[in-house]
Formats: sequence, C-alpha cells, structure tokens
Amino acid sequence: SKVKIKSLHILDHSKGSEQLIIDAGQKEIGAKICKTCGMIYTIGQEEDEKLHAGYHQSYLINLKFSGWKKECVIGNYMDGRVIQVKDTDEHFGTKKIKDILFIVNRDLGFSTAGLPSRPNVMILLFISNDKRVSGCLVAEAIQSASRVVSAETSEKEGDGKTIWKLGSWYASSETVPAICGVNRIWVSHEFRRHKVASRMVDCLRQNFLYGYVVDLHELAFTDPTVDGRDFAASYTGTDNFLVYK
Repeated sequence: SKVKIKSLHILDHSKGSEQLIIDAGQKEIGAKICKTCGMIYTIGQEEDEKLHAGYHQSYLINLKFSGWKKECVIGNYMDGRVIQVKDTDEHFGTKKIKDILFIVNRDLGFSTAGLPSRPNVMILLFISNDKRVSGCLVAEAIQSASRVVSAETSEKEGDGKTIWKLGSWYASSETVPAICGVNRIWVSHEFRRHKVASRMVDCLRQNFLYGYVVDLHELAFTDPTVDGRDFAASYTGTDNFLVYK
C-alpha cells in the first residue's frame, strides 16, 4: 500500500528561510511536552528531536536509583519512600547526589549546582516504586525570614525601607525568627499533583531537628517559581508565607 505523504510548509523566521517538514502519517506534529522528562520539543524537527533525546537520556540515567545498603528512610508510602541525606552522611558528596542535583537545578533554572553554604544542610529524596528519584528537597538551617507581601502593599510601602524585592516577589523588611529554610524543592513531571512535595515537607518538618517538629511559622522558602509560590501558599495556608535570602 502506498504511504500518503503530506508536506507542511512552516516559515522559520529564525533562519530567514522556508523550512519543509515532511509528515509521513505521524499521529502528532508540532510542539509536544514529554510526559517523562517534561521537555517541550517540536515533533518533525530533527534538531529538536535530537536535543530531546539527549535530555531525556540524561534525565533517566541521572535519576535512576537502585538504592543504598545504608539508607535513612523517614517516610514510607504506597507509591514510594522518602530518604534523608544529611551533610554529615557518607552519601552526601557522592556522584549520585551530584547527578540528581544536576537535573533538579536544570529544571528549576538554578545557575549553579552548588549546595547551600549554611550549616545543617539536608537533602530529601522521594524514591518512587520504579526505582527513580521523583522528588528532591534541599533544606538548610536559618535564623530569620520575612513575610511575602502583595503587589498592592509593595506599591504603598515602596520607599525602600519597609519592603525588599526577592526575584519577582516582594517581602517585608521586618524579619521574624525562623528555623528551617527550603532552599529548593523539585518533583518530576509525571509525579506532580501526587502530593510528593507536601509529603517531603512533612518529613522535613518532622526530622530537621531531633525530637522537634518545625512549625509552619518557623518554615521559610527561597525565591520560589510561580509553581513554588502556589505550593508554599497552599502548604502553609497563607499567601504571606515566609521567605529568606
């Protein structure tokens, strides 16, 4: 049987020329989000598909996790477990942790792959049942934080004395005591909306200090993404959650 070949002309302004994409009966063509790695790429464009293939492969390799003989499991769930790695643990500086953070930092847009320089750094990993890292949280000890304020409040108090800018957000310059800072939090594309982030923060609050549960008013976040801000507001129950720098 003959294969019907359709040609779709797309004007590629970046190259200043007309680019021809051959659609030989593919089910999909155009922009697509990979359900596994979350990358947006264009089906039918060879260069884009190669970039996705490389990104996808590094994603799978870096996040594969067969387990350690000595694990500090602080949360067990039907769909996975949460492992705690402290800065004093033998696994903290291993290549596996660096590989995981490479993906986390790349997805979150962190310019550097370094860990916080503050004391008591803790990494939590959510390991799904398919032996992959599906969530990662990096926390650190802090002493103070500030409350996020609305854009309306920032305009009213915009004299530079009562507020400060944190990325795209505004916060009060008045600080309050805080104990634990969430430096970064990440969940794999396919595990979002599965309460992985909430469970990791629950585990963090229960295990950050021995014999003490960190209260919500003692927990702060660094400059969050839009999704991160939505999560922080939802988890803490307020739009005026604590942030730190």
